[in-house]
Amino acid sequence: MEHEDPPQTPATALDRNPARPSGKHRLRRWFWALAPVALYALLIFLLSAQSELPDSGFLSAIRKLFHRSPAGRLFGFDKIQHFLEYAAFGFLIARALQVLARAGSSPWRRILIATMLGAAFGATDEIHQYFVPNRDSSVFDLIADTLGTAVGALSWHVLATTLRRTLRSGAEVAASGRASS
Repeated sequence: MEHEDPPQTPATALDRNPARPSGKHRLRRWFWALAPVALYALLIFLLSAQSELPDSGFLSAIRKLFHRSPAGRLFGFDKIQHFLEYAAFGFLIARALQVLARAGSSPWRRILIATMLGAAFGATDEIHQYFVPNRDSSVFDLIADTLGTAVGALSWHVLATTLRRTLRSGAEVAASGRASS
């Protein structure tokens, strides 16, 4: 007589390892982490594809003020634009890396990876601009992109650390208030 295995039952929520999120939760987390990065990268690409950017409004007023300053003569408004544009990009990349990071991973490693990813995207952006009429490609733009990415990634780390400490201390104060009641 042959021995038959008992029928297999599907795993229940209680059988799952709580440290490993379900596939649906993981997908949602990846989307939440990477969608802002992808959308911002698309915005950079679309702006880089323009032969001429509009020279009116708020940005034009800031540009005129900046050109009159000593920093404007030294760096040029274009480099400041690149720096700020990629600072926001670095902020978003560092945020995504933290959301997707394993517990205990080094924040300095995430900042370095964010900077390298931003620099690589900046390099492709500069190559792209080389082929766009009335645009130019510059190593100095790439340097501004890379520095901006590093500052943005570091800014995310500082903000996240500060918020985490503030929330933790607030929770401790609330818990101690409940304990003394």
